Amino acid sequence: DMAHQRSHLAHVAGKLQQARKAGDVDAQGLRELLVAGLGAGLAAGRAAAEAGKSPEQQAIAAGAAAAAFGAEHHLSSKEQAEIAGTAAASIAREAGMSIREQGSAAAAAAHRAGAAAGMTGT
Repeated sequence: DMAHQRSHLAHVAGKLQQARKAGDVDAQGLRELLVAGLGAGLAAGRAAAEAGKSPEQQAIAAGAAAAAFGAEHHLSSKEQAEIAGTAAASIAREAGMSIREQGSAAAAAAHRAGAAAGMTGT
């Protein structure tokens, strides 16, 4: 279930965060962190869908959650933008948006994530 998935993600992310602080996150660890961030985004998008939000709002929620996860776990602004865009596009696709709409949802989410990361100076 969702709560279990979240605690698992938090656990994985916590371990990766420690490794990252110690400066020894390998490509595999980074990939796991990106996947966890994507999972956080998808969970938020689906929660928005269940709450009856519009497809656009679902995509925004997904992108924002993925970016927030990335920021929290010290991903680079580029990585934050990447997972935000991917999460938004995935949710847009699930919500039945057109390919073009998926692309613009992804671009908007990536832009917002990049701008937020830039503002915090990471």
